[in-house]
Amino acid sequence: MTETPIPSRATGSWHTAAPSSTIPPGETDEWLLAYRDGGYGEIQGWLSPGAMDLVRALAAAQGAMQMTDGGAMEIGIFHGRFFIALNGVVRDATTPSIAIDLFADQALNIDGSGQGDESTFRANLARYDRHGGRNVTILQADSTALTPSDILRQVPIRPRLISIDGGHTAEHVVSDLTLSAAVVAPAGLILVDDILSAGWLGVFEGVVTYLMRRPTLWPVAVGYNKLVMCPMSVHEAYRSLIMRSGIVSFPKTTRLCGYDVLVAAH
Repeated sequence: MTETPIPSRATGSWHTAAPSSTIPPGETDEWLLAYRDGGYGEIQGWLSPGAMDLVRALAAAQGAMQMTDGGAMEIGIFHGRFFIALNGVVRDATTPSIAIDLFADQALNIDGSGQGDESTFRANLARYDRHGGRNVTILQADSTALTPSDILRQVPIRPRLISIDGGHTAEHVVSDLTLSAAVVAPAGLILVDDILSAGWLGVFEGVVTYLMRRPTLWPVAVGYNKLVMCPMSVHEAYRSLIMRSGIVSFPKTTRLCGYDVLVAAH
């Protein structure tokens, strides 16, 4: 097998991974499997169970990159079903993660895309989160009013996993992608929810509008109603490592706005 160049998390330089047909699972994968088969089903939300395997594949890819720094971030929490999965990839309870939602300020939820409940989210963190929520900053805010500095003051270590599931208008999505691209770790990942949902076409429109600007954030994979994006400098590395994880099958590659995107088998 051809060796895959992987960016060093410390220097941004490249080193070579040892050839392997699959990336071996570890403690994080065991936790994610336990959550998938346990707490996941107890938390209300619209997440496909297959999305848990997608998170496992992404965690395996980041593990192969030796990425351990950086927490999780999500815009649009609802009750925390997906955020808890992302925070489960964070192994060190001192690594900060951030959860952003309008929560009680529903007057700003102009498209009715979910109604987050902070008290329910806090209870779910305490009961199901890998770290009991100890590393989580909860920020009630309109994400379109936030700046990168607002985020990085809360989490001085750039997050390596970001989920965008806030407002579903094209304008919200463009704004949230722009914000996320400015704060994500240099080899981090951003996941956009509802990318292929017929009821939320503003998400697809927003992603296309953003990509037509030719940003340095590129789509790398799509599956389980989520689009995975990464910095262009690690696009090829992620393509290889996600497929090598052996957790999710990607039998096809498609094109989106000129970019090669892996398509997960459902």
